[in-house]
Amino acid sequence: MSEPSSQIIVRGAKQNNLKGVDLEISPGKLTVFTGLSGSGKTTLLFDVIHAEGQRKYVETFSPYVRQFLETLPRPKVDSILNVRPSISVEQKNTVRNSRSTVGTMTEICDYFKVWFPQVAKLRDPDSGEILSAETPETLAKCLISRNLDENIFIGFSTQKPNSLSVDDFLSFLVQAGHTRVYTKGKFIRIENLTGTDWNESGLFIIIDRIKPVNSNRNRITESIAQSLKHGNGIGEVRNSKGEILSSLHEGLRSSSSGKRFEQPSSSMFSFNSPAGACPTCKGFGRVIEIDPDLVIPDKKLSIQNGAIKAFLGKVYGHCQDDLIRCARDLNLDVKSSWEELPQSDKTFIWDGDPLYQDGNKKWYGIKSFFEWVAKKTYKMHVRVYLSKYRGYFICPDCSGKRLKNESLYWRWKQQTLPELYSLSAEELFD
Repeated sequence: MSEPSSQIIVRGAKQNNLKGVDLEISPGKLTVFTGLSGSGKTTLLFDVIHAEGQRKYVETFSPYVRQFLETLPRPKVDSILNVRPSISVEQKNTVRNSRSTVGTMTEICDYFKVWFPQVAKLRDPDSGEILSAETPETLAKCLISRNLDENIFIGFSTQKPNSLSVDDFLSFLVQAGHTRVYTKGKFIRIENLTGTDWNESGLFIIIDRIKPVNSNRNRITESIAQSLKHGNGIGEVRNSKGEILSSLHEGLRSSSSGKRFEQPSSSMFSFNSPAGACPTCKGFGRVIEIDPDLVIPDKKLSIQNGAIKAFLGKVYGHCQDDLIRCARDLNLDVKSSWEELPQSDKTFIWDGDPLYQDGNKKWYGIKSFFEWVAKKTYKMHVRVYLSKYRGYFICPDCSGKRLKNESLYWRWKQQTLPELYSLSAEELFD
């Protein structure tokens, strides 16, 4: 007795424009449907085979569950045998723009930018150390672990605003619930402060006096939170001599430079978002600048014979005359080819005379000439002119990585997100 066939067998498909189509498909193999537009490929695949497979799959559930599931209509077909539950992936017409890549169009970048902030570590750009976000809980744990065998003072430093008198400022501190301060080498109650005790450079406001042991963990945590709140994110821990034992900072902060960093977010790792895009290239990875090779295309020509193409013609021909006049005044060679000129002369011609000012007879330089022309881009012919000499260059700030520097400080397994994007699928899996 022969084994039953495992092939998907379609007989008499009459859905839409199908005219009694018979078909047999072998499962487990790649089958491609191709043909003219309107020949019925989509109808046969989605409206017949997929619809019947989905309908039979839904029938396996209880009536209670089926009421929550969408059921496709029964296809117009004589019979379909051995159909399996199927997954339908429809074509998606993605909106494309100049920032689009394979990653953005397939939405792979959308998954990466959500995943990366969860696993990446912040590396201090100055010291190279891994930074972790500090909270009152972690600061309290670190303080207790130091095993200090003395009472400590937790608080914050502040200065008197210029708009308040000394009496008004001290009255404000008392009303806020503060009682003691450290100033001029001694701890003193606020109400006992006199004019000679006042230190204009600042006061250390005491939040709590406590011994840093594990049994006081909750109280220490709360005191640290209060010091950060009243000290605008900065608190201090001092000993009985008033010496600073440690500074308290909430969030991400470099211990070497004191620089603070923002918490990571998905938009921070998207070059399509202002929060993550490089501010110089706006997330494109390239910038449009004047291309020297387009300005001076033939390096074998001399200045006198028109090496600088941008100065040829009637509109800007006077710039050629200005250059030759200044070159002769400075004994620069205008008859030798551009490639034979010394680098110092090339730099002078491109950047101009450092002593140039608007109105004097010094050479303004090719670079300044194009900056002057760029101010008139409201004119159509000027935009057309500039387009002839502009080219795309790798962004000098992000080096083509498209993200701002703060986003590139974050790494996963020593690699930034753009570096992960540059890997092949095989390298990424390894």
